[in-house]
Amino acid sequence: MKNKYIKKWLCALICPLMMCLHVACNSEESDIERGHRYINRKNYDRAIQNYSFAIKTNPSNPSAYYYRGLARMQAGDLDASIDDFSMTIKLDPNYFEAYINRGTNLKTIGKLDEALIDYNKAIGLRPGDLQALLVRADIWFKKKLFDKAIADYDAVIKNDPKASIAYRGRGDAYYHKNSYQKSIKDYLETINLNPKDSFAYNNVAWIFSTCADVKFRDGVKALQYSQKAVELDPSPYNLSTLAAAYAENDKFGKAVKIIKELIDNEKESNGLKDKLESYLILFQRNQPLREFGSPGRP
Repeated sequence: MKNKYIKKWLCALICPLMMCLHVACNSEESDIERGHRYINRKNYDRAIQNYSFAIKTNPSNPSAYYYRGLARMQAGDLDASIDDFSMTIKLDPNYFEAYINRGTNLKTIGKLDEALIDYNKAIGLRPGDLQALLVRADIWFKKKLFDKAIADYDAVIKNDPKASIAYRGRGDAYYHKNSYQKSIKDYLETINLNPKDSFAYNNVAWIFSTCADVKFRDGVKALQYSQKAVELDPSPYNLSTLAAAYAENDKFGKAVKIIKELIDNEKESNGLKDKLESYLILFQRNQPLREFGSPGRP
């Protein structure tokens, strides 16, 4: 009889405890699932709220911090997002996606050296991740370390020969090394793989229009590719390249007209407007443009 009462007493003590644990676990999982649904609806405030509930339930869950970081990232609160990804990494030092997204935020706010550390770590965890290599290549490019950028683009192309964006990025890096033949080849391959890449059309047209080395200039091709770039995206950058192409073909009246319209549309003084005004002076003097560096580079 004594054992019988002891068992009943233990059951009365343990069962509510187990139920509480079950409810707590379900609450954490439910909060995360609700957060996911709110993110899909782009209701980031409610997503953040639910992920915060999950963190309160279990402060040791790295994924709850990670997902809250994503929601904050989507909401534009990059500093808070970085804090959440940092906590994710503290709890799980091998959380690949946290390094990727923290690195992306750091890159966005201009902290390239810190972003590079995160992408190096991420690539160390997953050496074959092509997207990580592409972003790291872009960081190398922004730091003007063009050989390192080219090495990463080479790795991407080796693993995915149809990665058009890698050819375009490598073409940009070659351009800045004054390796125009290689740059042209990569831009044309980009166009071959992705005929809707307006940047590639624009950038190769820029070389054909303005390259200081005469053997790489080609007025006919300059006009052909710049017109296609504008057809795909009539941005000020692409239109200014079209003006340069007209100037290369001695059609200075058309070049002047385009540049004047672009200047009129630039309401405030900025770097682009200054560039356009310098182009206008040349074209009004019936002089083509000879310049290193493209206004159309992404």
